[in-house]
Amino acid sequence: MKITKLVILFNYKKILLGLCIAVILLIASYQINSPVFNILLKIGSSLIILNIIASIIASYILYDKSDLYKLKNLDRIIDFERIDNAVLIHASFDPLSKKIEE
Repeated sequence: MKITKLVILFNYKKILLGLCIAVILLIASYQINSPVFNILLKIGSSLIILNIIASIIASYILYDKSDLYKLKNLDRIIDFERIDNAVLIHASFDPLSKKIEE
């Protein structure tokens, strides 16, 4: 859960915004008398919540359950004895640099 927690901390504003919009859509669905808009707003609210849950589950499966951040296969790909310098390009949070430096 270490990397998933980092993903949640990095995206917490977007997650909270999505939850707020989902709640607003759900409340609005009970205020509007049109059955079509009522269903559309409830579906939209549900899809937003499902998207948030699915992204957290995907982060857990991809980062924590897999060996992606354990770097087990990296020794077979890169010969660290011959490399003097390297560039690691990451997307804002970076749990790999410390492992690669070691």
